[in-house]
Amino acid sequence: MAGVYRGLRRQDPSHWWQGASRKTWLSAAAVIFFFSIAGLALQVAVPEAHSIGAVVRHW
Repeated sequence: MAGVYRGLRRQDPSHWWQGASRKTWLSAAAVIFFFSIAGLALQVAVPEAHSIGAVVRHW
């Protein structure tokens, strides 16, 4: 417990959202990237579709 306490004590007293964003920005960027690629692929595959439902109906 003393090691954990020392690790917590060394952290700067920033807001919780700064710590959360510092630890999750890479995951969020990866999700955005992959969804963008998937959206682009669906747009190329079925350009007349305006929704995911239209893509599913097309296939």
